[in-house]
Amino acid sequence: MAKSPKSHSGIPSADRNRLTGLDAARGAAMTLVCLAHFQDAYLDPLGVHEAEEALSSTPWQKLPPGPDFLLCYLGLALWLVTACLWLERMRPGALEVFAMLGRNSLFVFVAQYFMYYALIFSLHLHYTRLCPLIFAVSFLVLILVTFAWQRANGQRFLTVGYPGLATWAGRLRAAR
Repeated sequence: MAKSPKSHSGIPSADRNRLTGLDAARGAAMTLVCLAHFQDAYLDPLGVHEAEEALSSTPWQKLPPGPDFLLCYLGLALWLVTACLWLERMRPGALEVFAMLGRNSLFVFVAQYFMYYALIFSLHLHYTRLCPLIFAVSFLVLILVTFAWQRANGQRFLTVGYPGLATWAGRLRAAR
């Protein structure tokens, strides 16, 4: 029995194609619920039909998660997974930047915290139409700084020291 060819993600091509179509359909159906609630919230914010209905069934009800919350965010997550699978199939390696951010996640967390809370927040900028541009530029800077960190092999500084501990334990056993 011949195996399906696999991509570098490990998902067989035939299964990936089937998942992409199925996830796109599910994501579209689930996200329609979310779009309906966004329309109600932003196009008619004061004209809530019934307060009970609005409070018991919204995509923002997290605890306990309501059905609309689950449908909305699961639909968006399915679309994101579908888009990633499609992008990987169309352009292998296109998601390598996000893989790099994941491999260096502790450094990215500390760097983005410093960038947004120490630098950008201290500028006391008011919300303007340029805020998405500021975000895009800061994200690009974060990617470039992370690339430099990975290239300098900065991960070697963020370890609990297991290789050294294993070497030391091996020498200790050999000395007995």
